[in-house]
Amino acid sequence: MGPEAARESRILITDIDGTVNKYARRKAAIWKVVMGKEYEGDIAALDVKDALQETPLLFDIFERLFFSDNPAFTTLDEPLPGAAETLAYFHIGKGLRLAYLTARIIGQEGNMVLETSEWLGEHRFPTPLTHQDVYLFMREI
Repeated sequence: MGPEAARESRILITDIDGTVNKYARRKAAIWKVVMGKEYEGDIAALDVKDALQETPLLFDIFERLFFSDNPAFTTLDEPLPGAAETLAYFHIGKGLRLAYLTARIIGQEGNMVLETSEWLGEHRFPTPLTHQDVYLFMREI
């Protein structure tokens, strides 16, 4: 494999939630909806699965809302400082293809793909909407 082929085959794979963004505000808003009250403590440190282990149905509802395309929740995320610049450096500066691999759910209409891509673009991340060598992989239910 020559140097050009090696360059074309390099790819940087990253998660989104907790890796390039802070999602504590989304987690707090969903907790309030599911539990009917605000979480008393450090929501960022809360392991929701552990907290709701006695009530798996509530955990399922929480998880579905967390990974849904509901803009009431998805717009609450904030980029981690320096994350967009770092990914742009490796994508544009070093020529790596970029793939976001996330547990977010595509959704019935595929809205989460668009909402996630738009959120990334609004916060100066390379996106599949603006770069043909940027990919977004999500799960289907």
